Parts: sequence; C-alpha cells; structure tokens
Amino acid sequence: VLASGLSRGGFVELSSADELRHADLSKVRGAFSLLLDPKNITVGTVAQASGWSYAAIIGAGYSGNAGLDVNESLFSEGSSFNTDGETLSELSLALSADAKRLALGLPSDNGYNGTSTASGAVRLFSFTDGSFGGCALESTIGRGYTGGKNVALSAGQASTNYRFGYSVALSSDARTLAVGVPGDLGSGVPQASYGAVRLFKFSDDRFSSVSQQFVVGKGYSGAGSLNLGAFLDADNFGSSVSLALNGRLLAVGAPGDSGAGNGIGGMGAAHLFSFSDDAFGGASHEAVVGVAYSSHPSFLLKGKNLDITGWGSTDAFGTSVAMSEDGRMLAIGAPGDDSPWDYSSSYYDSGAAYLFSFGGDNFSSGVWQGVLGLGYGWGKSVSINAAANHRFGSALSFSRDGKVLGVGSPGAG
Repeated sequence: VLASGLSRGGFVELSSADELRHADLSKVRGAFSLLLDPKNITVGTVAQASGWSYAAIIGAGYSGNAGLDVNESLFSEGSSFNTDGETLSELSLALSADAKRLALGLPSDNGYNGTSTASGAVRLFSFTDGSFGGCALESTIGRGYTGGKNVALSAGQASTNYRFGYSVALSSDARTLAVGVPGDLGSGVPQASYGAVRLFKFSDDRFSSVSQQFVVGKGYSGAGSLNLGAFLDADNFGSSVSLALNGRLLAVGAPGDSGAGNGIGGMGAAHLFSFSDDAFGGASHEAVVGVAYSSHPSFLLKGKNLDITGWGSTDAFGTSVAMSEDGRMLAIGAPGDDSPWDYSSSYYDSGAAYLFSFGGDNFSSGVWQGVLGLGYGWGKSVSINAAANHRFGSALSFSRDGKVLGVGSPGAG
C-alpha cells in the first residue's frame, strides 16, 4: 500500500470482521496514520507470523503443555475464573518487559473460601521463557490468602466491593506492582467510592517477599501513603493504572471525576505521580489531566495540569491509561466519547483515545497532541472508523518506546 501524498502521508485502515492474524506492515509505505481495526489482532511480518502459535491458556480445566489449570485449590469460589454468575470481562492483566512475569487482576474474587464479596485479588505468574513456557502460579494477593509467597490483605486494604485488582500494572523488571482499587472507601472520611491505588515492591523478580507497600487515596496518612484529599470525591480513582521508568512514574485513571471543584459533570480525569526512588520515596502528585484543573486556584499543584476541552458528561475519560517506558508519552481512553459529531445518536459512545507528550522529566512541559476518535481532525488527531457503542479507548497499551499504541474497542465487530 502506497499512501504518500503531496504534503504528507494519508490514512490507512486494515480491517477484518474476525481475526487479523498477521499483516506485513512493512508493505504499508508513506502513511501518516495507520489504524488496525479487526475483531481480534495479532500483528507481525509474514516471516514472523509463519512461526507463531498459541502458547498457553490460563483458566479452569486447562492443562498439559499449553495450559495451566486454575482449579478450586488455586482460585476460590466466586473468583472470576469460576464463571457461574461471574464475568470474565473484568479481568485485568500486565506483563513484564521480558514477558516472563504476569499479573492478573480478579476484582470479583471473594477472598479465600469466599468470605469477602468482590474484595478482589491479584494472581502473579511466572514463565520459564518468553514464549509462556513453564507457567507457574507464584503468589496471590487478596483477603485470607496465606502461606508461601501469598500476601494476605486486611479489611482496610480490600473489603467487600472494593474490587482490588480492577486494574494492574507491572514495572518492566516485575519488581513493582500497582493495583487499582476503585471501590476503596478512603480512611477516616465519609464513605464513598473514592478509589485508591496500592503499590507493592518485591525483593526479586519472582514475586518473593514484599519489601514495601504504599497507598494513594483519600484520607490516608503517615508513612507509606499519599493523601489526595479534595481531589477525590466518588471518582472511582484506580479504574486504570500504568507504570513507567521502572516504577518511578505512575498514571491513574479516575473516570468518575467531575472536574476541579466537582462542579462540571463526570467527564473523568487522570492523575500523574512520581517517586524519587525505587521504594516509593518522595511520592509526589505531579499533575491532573481533566477539566478546569489548570485554572482552579485550589488544584494547581505544580503548574503542570492539562485541561481537556470539548468534553461530555459521560465520556468516562480515564477508563484506561498507558505510558511509554520513559514516561514521555501518555494515552488516556474515553470510551464514552460521542465524537465532535455528537448531534446524532449514531455516534454515542463511539469512544476516543487522547494523546499527550511531555518535554521534560516528571510530566513537565506537557502538550495535548491530539485525539484518536470518530470525527477528530485537528493537530495530530486521526478520525477512525467507529460507530455507536464501539467504546473505542476502553483499553490501551503502548510499546515500550511509545511508537505503537494498541486501543481496545469491545463494541466493534
């Protein structure tokens, strides 16, 4: 495909009603923008794809060379792997840079022996190679899980409907884990679904002993915590998380955010944090990306906030977040976005992904670069082929160098 034009390259879309198993992207030349829009996707060159095969399945009843059986001895009744009355759509996952470590969030987990409804859990797996060989369950973090490398959480860390594990992120070396807890009720404050993020530092890359824990949320104080105070108000903070710089940078989505001062509607927001070392030292709330945060005198932080315009009250901005490994590129999903053409119900919840870059360290010199979504055309924006209820932007993932961005669109196809 030759897509070069007189002034700049054009737009190329590769679509499939089912699975796009591979596409030789080197054959797409001169394109300014490229959209891959199948129902399921596995991308690589023809030579690479010729040797691909499904490596393994982790789930109930799977075993043998290509599977790990997560049976009742490993997953308590009521976890998302026991599909009776549960949903698999809420699973979250994260891989280390070498693909040898996996964190799997199960927000519907009811704790060991089903004693705490939807308190949530995270399972940690290891592989012996980069092709998912030798899969082993190393640890479980949740209510009532003890023994071995397991981490038993208290009621204050994961109680009924806290949904611990709704989102997860691993640092590139797998020694830092971020877990979103959007149902967290805060500490010492009137109860509401403020949300929180809990951070874990492991002594090695096999999820051995937890050497440090840290919490970001509302009302938390003392060592090992960062209190966001008035920034949170039933925001479902922690619905999405992303780590960069080997765990020293953290982005957190809060899709229930109603703007600075909570007076603008539920467009959503994303909060950006930094740490000065690998043990959560020097925790700093660097910036907020949302509505009116750069002008409201009570929420200015360090002057790095970025404001979004053209928002809608049900955009769910912050449902997903993703960063490049150096933290200089940030994508934020808004699956409830109705496109600039929102005068028609044909575009409701078509969805969008917002793109930002930073020119300096710790989220400094931020610039809103554009939007991927139906009808967007300014700056570096790309208008995509989407329709009502596609919810484009529900999930995001950057390659480490930030040159490739995957965007989930669960309503398409």
